[in-house]
This record gives sequence, structure tokens and C-alpha cells, in this order.
Amino acid sequence: MLIKNKLTVLKNRYKGAQIRTQLLIRNIIAGFLIKGGSIICIFLLVPLTIDFVDIKQYGIWLTLSSIIGWASFFDVGLGHGLRNRFAEALAMEQNEQAKHYVSSAYYMLGGIVLILALVFTFINPHLNWATILAAPQDMKEGLSVAAAIVVYSFLLQLLFKLITSLLMASQLQAKASLVGLIGNITSLILIYLATKTLNGSLLILASIFSIVPTLVLLGYNIKFFGTIYKDFKPVMGWVRKSDLKSLFGIGSFFFIIQIAAIVQFQTANILIAHWLSSEDVAVYNVCFKYFSVITMAFSLIVAPYWSAFTEAYAKGDLAWIKRIVNKTLKIWLLFAIGGVVALLISPMVYKLWVGDRLVVPMLLSAFMLIYTLLISYGSIFVMFMNGTGKIKTQTITSLFSPLIFLALAYLFVEVALWGMVGIVVAIIIANFYGPIIAPIQYYKIIKK
Repeated sequence: MLIKNKLTVLKNRYKGAQIRTQLLIRNIIAGFLIKGGSIICIFLLVPLTIDFVDIKQYGIWLTLSSIIGWASFFDVGLGHGLRNRFAEALAMEQNEQAKHYVSSAYYMLGGIVLILALVFTFINPHLNWATILAAPQDMKEGLSVAAAIVVYSFLLQLLFKLITSLLMASQLQAKASLVGLIGNITSLILIYLATKTLNGSLLILASIFSIVPTLVLLGYNIKFFGTIYKDFKPVMGWVRKSDLKSLFGIGSFFFIIQIAAIVQFQTANILIAHWLSSEDVAVYNVCFKYFSVITMAFSLIVAPYWSAFTEAYAKGDLAWIKRIVNKTLKIWLLFAIGGVVALLISPMVYKLWVGDRLVVPMLLSAFMLIYTLLISYGSIFVMFMNGTGKIKTQTITSLFSPLIFLALAYLFVEVALWGMVGIVVAIIIANFYGPIIAPIQYYKIIKK
């Protein structure tokens, strides 16, 4: 009887692993098609956007969007907390518990968004956005209106984006990724039409890039809560204090990690704008966008792992996890080789892409490649740590990494005068958790 039970467990585990692997492969293939379209749109948007306004206004827009990006940490980790808890509940077939998690997350984040909107409404008239963005003072009024459009849109996106947490928790990564593609295609069409019919305007640019993704996410909520998540639709009566505590428990760790990431990645544009120039912001972002193709492509492979790892770890299937990680490390080596080729041909690509509008230094490209490869390598193990909820060490390092970044960025840019290269070197050093500590943690956990 004991042998029969063990055989049944093994059979069910093998069947579960097969289904999990099939879902993973399906998500990766669909992700490549979807993200491939998004990458093409992003590449086409850069020269179109620069032509619509000019390189200085484009740099100002990038700086503004970076500052607003700071608001993303106000979800206090609820999105990631919901993703993990919802995935665990589905894996254990606890649908009623899953309903509580969804309602609690939506109503709590809805309250936070409302408070933030009221606070911004009060303080915005007193902010000089021209000074904040290192822009000419005659742009002050227009920037205030643009900032309002961006902030209100972003806050709504913060709430509506919870639907993508549910999709990823259900291992429907491809459907979640489709949000970006729809938004990019729509923005591309609108920007193209604007270049043909309207005079260049930062306000129009901000409106297109802010309102379009908000409407796409709203449509996603209406669609999926009317179909596959009909039984999980947010209802006030399903909100429970104990569930909020559970979501915040793991969410608070993700909250700290999010702040660290925002300080490092969103602050880069702001620091370059103030220490160097708005034109340098544009140069830095063109270089970043070019090499981010590597991280975006690699993320298509590893992004579905998060919830797959959550399910596999909850069911004790460590063999499947180990097998997937080993295969992914081999794939990463191929990406590293491709990255070196991308570096060698980068001057030609920049020329074809943005023409003579700006010049990207080769040294900046070289360090940007190093950064993207290290981030991609670390992401394999970070996905495992996030999926299993073993993120205390990651949280602790996140408390120090922003301070390390800001100190090194000042040293390399203002003292050593390395310019934009100094920013990238500071980010590389500050992001030591992914490529160094996470792999050690992974091997310790996998070997019990």
C-alpha cells in the first residue's frame, strides 16, 4: 500500500511537471512573438519621438517619466505579494482564499491611489517642474500640466496593473506581456499621426505615452474579470484584515526591493540631467534601449519562471527546478556571445537607427553590455528566490545598494569625471545581489 501511494505521488508529480513545462514553453514562444513586436515598436518610437519634439525636449520627457516612475513603489509590494499568494492558493486548490487575496489587494491599493491623487492635487500648483527637470523656465506652466497628466495616469496604472499579477500567477505570462505590445503599437500610430498633423509638443507626447497604457490596462481588467477571473472579481465583502497582513508580509519585502530598483534605475536619468545635460539623457537612453534588447529577450525566457517556481516549490518538485535552471544557464551563454556581436556592430546600428541626431560613445556601449549580461545572469536565480518567497537576504542588500549606487555615481561622475560611463559602472557595482549572492542562495536551498 505504501509503495502504491508513493508511485501515485511520483506519477502526479511527473504529470504536474509535464504540464508546467508545457505552459512554460508556450509562454516563452508567445512571449518572443509579443516582445519582439514591442521591441520593434520601441526602436521605431525613438527617432519618431525625437523628430516630433527635439532631442532636448525628449531628454526632458525621459527625466519627467523617470521621476514619476518613483511613484511605482507606492503599491507597497502588493502586486508581487498578490502574485505569490494567488499562485500558492491556486496550486493548493484554495479558490476561496484566492478570492480574499484579490479583493484585499484591489481595495487596499485603490485606497492608496486615491490618497496619493489627493496629495498630488494639493502640492502640484506649488512645484516648479522647470527647475526640477533642469528645463527652461518658460516651460514651467506646460510642464505642470504634463506632470499632472502623467501622475494621474500612472496612479491609475498602478491599480489596474494588478490584473497582470493575476495573469502571471496563473502562468499566463504571454497574456500579461500583450499589454505592453498593444500600448506600444497604439502609441506608435498616434505619434506617427502627430508628426504628420501637429506641431511638436511635450504635452501631446506626455498625453500619448501616459493615457494609452492606462486605457489598455482598464480594458484588460474589464475583459478578464468578465471571463477567466469572473469568480475572483474584487468585492468589498471579501476584504479581510488577515489577508492584508499576509499580502503585506511578503509584499513589504518586495516593497523595499522595488524602492532600491527605482532609486538605481529611475534616478540615473535625473542625475545625468543635473550633472551633465538633457541631451546626455537622450544619448544614455538610446544606448540603454539598444542593449536592453538582450535583457528583454532573456526576460521572455525567465519571466514565466517566477510563478512556475512558486508552484513547483510548493509541491516539492526541486528536480524540475534544477533541470530548468541548468538549461537556462546554457541559453545565457548564447546570449553573452550575441551581446559581444551586438557591441561590435553597435556604431552601425546607431547610425541606421538615429542617424546624426546623437553620438553614442563606444565605451558607454561596452559597459552597458556588461551591465545587461550581469543582470540577465542574476535574473535566473532572482526569479527562483522571488517565486519561493526566500527574499530576506535580497531585501537586506536592497537597503544598501541604492546608497552604494548614489555614492559611487557621485564619485565617478562629479569627481572622476567619467560622465555617463560612471553612472553605468555605479549601477553594475551596486547590483551585486543578482549575479553574486542569489546564485549562492539558490544552490544552498536546492541542496537543502
